[in-house]
Amino acid sequence: MIDRKLEPLVKRLMVKYLGEMEEDDLIMFVLEHLKDHKGPQKLVEGLEPVCLSRRFVTLVQMLTLISAGFGRRSN
Repeated sequence: MIDRKLEPLVKRLMVKYLGEMEEDDLIMFVLEHLKDHKGPQKLVEGLEPVCLSRRFVTLVQMLTLISAGFGRRSN
């Protein structure tokens, strides 16, 4: 259910801020993070190694907000 609902949103945000992506590894990482109900800080830590641009930082911030909101609803 999480994949079906959140995957389109995550993909739209990534395309908007990073452009078209060849691989879905990053998208799958974010979806797994959300499924595991990990906190926003863990998401940032997991994405830091690939943080290469200001646009990517903005994307991480938006995904962190989604993660924080999703965590509150599931608890």
